[in-house]
Amino acid sequence: MRKVYSVLLISILFISLVVPLNSVFSAVTLKNIVLNPAIINEQSEVRVYFILGKSLQVSGKIYIKFPSEFTVPETISSNSIELGGIHPAEVSVENKVVIITTNHAIYENQGAPDGYPLIFLQTVGIKNPSAPGTYTFEMWSSLETAHSYFDIFVGISSSGSQVSNLDVTLNDSSMAGIHTGYTISFRVSSEGILMSTKNDYVDIYFPRGTILPDVINPEKVFFNIKSCERVERDGRRLRLYVPENWTIFPFNISAIIFPKEFGIMNPEFTGRYAIQVSTSRDTGLAVSNLYSIYGTPIQNLLVVLNPSSQLNPTEIKITFKQQPISQLAANKSKINVKFSTEFTLPENIKPGAVTVNGTPCIKVVEDDHIISIYSPINISPIDDVEVVFKKEFGIVNPEELGNYEIMVNTSSDAELVSCFVSTKATTVSQVTVTISNTSAGQVSSYLVSFKTGLNGKLLPGVDRINVVFPLGTTIPSLIATSQVLINGTPTTLIEISGTTITLTPPFEINADSSVNIEFREGAGLRNPVNSGNYVIYLHTSKEKDTIVSNSYSIKNVPVSIMSIEPSLPDGLSGFYKTKPRVSFKATSATDPDPSVFYFFDSNQPVLYQGSSILAPEGIHNLFYYAVDKDGHREETKSVQIKVDTIPPVISVFYPLNNSVLNSSTVLVSGNVDADSNVKINGEAVQVDGLGNFETTMKLSNNPDIINIFAVDVAGNSSQVTITVSFDTTPPPLTVTKPVMFQQINKLPVVVEGKTEAGAKVTVNGNNAAVSEDGTFSYALSPLLEGLNSIEIVATDAAGNMTKRSVSVKYSKSVTMILQVGNVIALINGQTYTLEAAPTITSSRTMVPLRFIGEAFGAEFIYEATTKTIDISFGSDKIRMQIGKKTATVNGKEVLLDVAPFIVNGRTLVPIRFISETFGAEVVWDSSTKTVTILYPKP
Repeated sequence: MRKVYSVLLISILFISLVVPLNSVFSAVTLKNIVLNPAIINEQSEVRVYFILGKSLQVSGKIYIKFPSEFTVPETISSNSIELGGIHPAEVSVENKVVIITTNHAIYENQGAPDGYPLIFLQTVGIKNPSAPGTYTFEMWSSLETAHSYFDIFVGISSSGSQVSNLDVTLNDSSMAGIHTGYTISFRVSSEGILMSTKNDYVDIYFPRGTILPDVINPEKVFFNIKSCERVERDGRRLRLYVPENWTIFPFNISAIIFPKEFGIMNPEFTGRYAIQVSTSRDTGLAVSNLYSIYGTPIQNLLVVLNPSSQLNPTEIKITFKQQPISQLAANKSKINVKFSTEFTLPENIKPGAVTVNGTPCIKVVEDDHIISIYSPINISPIDDVEVVFKKEFGIVNPEELGNYEIMVNTSSDAELVSCFVSTKATTVSQVTVTISNTSAGQVSSYLVSFKTGLNGKLLPGVDRINVVFPLGTTIPSLIATSQVLINGTPTTLIEISGTTITLTPPFEINADSSVNIEFREGAGLRNPVNSGNYVIYLHTSKEKDTIVSNSYSIKNVPVSIMSIEPSLPDGLSGFYKTKPRVSFKATSATDPDPSVFYFFDSNQPVLYQGSSILAPEGIHNLFYYAVDKDGHREETKSVQIKVDTIPPVISVFYPLNNSVLNSSTVLVSGNVDADSNVKINGEAVQVDGLGNFETTMKLSNNPDIINIFAVDVAGNSSQVTITVSFDTTPPPLTVTKPVMFQQINKLPVVVEGKTEAGAKVTVNGNNAAVSEDGTFSYALSPLLEGLNSIEIVATDAAGNMTKRSVSVKYSKSVTMILQVGNVIALINGQTYTLEAAPTITSSRTMVPLRFIGEAFGAEFIYEATTKTIDISFGSDKIRMQIGKKTATVNGKEVLLDVAPFIVNGRTLVPIRFISETFGAEVVWDSSTKTVTILYPKP
């Protein structure tokens, strides 16, 4: 059976080589692809040579798909590409497919036989893969959609001369994963002669996936027919030293033969491969021809992701059948799963989290996004194969939505078979809603919670959260942002459309995180008016699948009714002039006796007990609502009740009752309750916002009556009557003391006189005492030195006024008492301490000059050099000199009894001379040795 199958497989392979599958269709022919440089991790110039089977006109499109391992920029400038030496019209990139729009026609077979050139300059930024190997390009056009393929090899970077004519042939089998022999031939360069005497060698680098024997037997390797004596292995490199006494010349083709027995095993993945060779002399790495590794494919491959949503850790179930001649051997055979690079594979492999036909695996390895599973059990060809990567294994779905390739082969069926899986968008989850008030038709706060999915990151000011409320929910047309909080912070934008509220988050919300949206009562959301169970729906701009919340119940509420007696206000402007009585009752579909609560203004609710209540005085808002036995509460109702049973209060500022006025024209002013209407003697008077009013009226009678009538807004009225008379004659006024220009020396000066009984008198603005008969007296003090005017004013009850003025001359009076030998002196009864005590010299009393002068208000100047004293007192000028008995008074010489002298730095002068010169009287009491000075002389 195996022999028949092998023949069949070879026939299939032969047919596929001779007659390509896409040859039945017109297709672009890929003639050659050249990378410069063709080494890993380098930025390359890419030259593509092709021939069209159908002509492309202007604006036609050419597609070239780079292998996934290449780095291709997301945008490419058309100036960086040459198509037949001309820049194309437009270039775009989608998932490493470069789409080129032509700006000129390219005709069928143009450029044959070598191909029409398409050049990506090195400045484009296309970067070669990071691992050496064979990579497949694909190409098609907008008219020829069948794909053409071309393999190229990307090798390791090296420098130096290279061997040439490098060729590799597989001797026994090109099937994947089996042992086979290799023949490798090459020619060294002209400077690359290899000699055993110089310990020269050849390095052979086998492609990725080739398995070299762990134990090297040099005798089983032939170098130009001679067995090798020394072969070393380092990873995928074999180093063969030139056999003893052997020289490799440039003009000969050298051959190295690895027979099957040496133990090289073909790569376990089908594809086209190449080897690289260098020598100890030709150090540059040469690349061989490409050779193909074939294999059979598994059958009925199916891959299922659970869940399939983006970025989610997922369980992956893979099922397939083997070829009839294939089987998996326990702990030897492998199942290889190649994931698209968009999948995230775990850093640490958990073998037990992978099962094959329900059996946990022991050995699982990962390399280059390929997970290799050693089958833990034997599986025959007739058995289905099921591989399960459990969620805890740690594979994460791609971030972007799309179709992704997963490829599978086995040690027996080596050809990689593709299966495409689709990722779905992540969604929000755990949507819940809680309301503060379950009563129908009433305002309630809503707390909506949800969790973003793994692709649900929301950016502030960019993304949106959409909350769809059930039909019947009343949503205001405008909601203040302060009334909607997202995780405790006010949202930045609210958009309303029907029952959908769209919110802009005020901050970044991470993926896979909890979100709480609080719609406060101030938002004004009102429950549906019909009872029942309701849900909301929620999605975001990142996760657009709408998710339904838990259900919440809305209940019917009781209804209260208020009645008032009398039913209509009995006053004006909606006021009751008599206090009304208020009653309540309530009905409910579920409670035969619901309760009613009421309160006025901002007071606390009170349970209504069944008896009517009396509305209070004033303008008040009455609030009331019904509550059933289950706690469902009616929305609060309100009514304004205006009660005013108190007449307006009239206050009259002027004139007062029984006033006597000094004019028949009078200003009437007062205050009344605001908003009242006022009439004075039947004439309407304007009232301001504070209730103040005033008007001017003329009295027609003496005495006369002023009637003030007021009506408030409720219709209550009151009135005030005032009786007034007028008197226009000023009162008499006589001043008996003081008389005009009287000399005053002592204070206070007494002002006396007479006016009419009942009048008021002021002296220089101060109230004087007035007797019943009209006589008055007032002690006036102080006065200024010199002439003073005294104003006396008499005012009668009507306000009539009479004025008198008297001018008097005031001279200051001084009484000074001094005692010989005593430093204490009295001036007008006040005690002073002298600088030196009075003394008697030659029967004359001497006193300190400074004290006497200051007491009389004199000014003096002492000249120390001449010991001269100059004294000024009013218009009088006195000059004295220490030790000299003569003095001058106003320029006349006067003889002194005793000359001035100085004691302890103080000047003493004869007191009698000074006092009499100033116009004072001096009295001497010899018994007490006391001097009394009176100024002015009495």
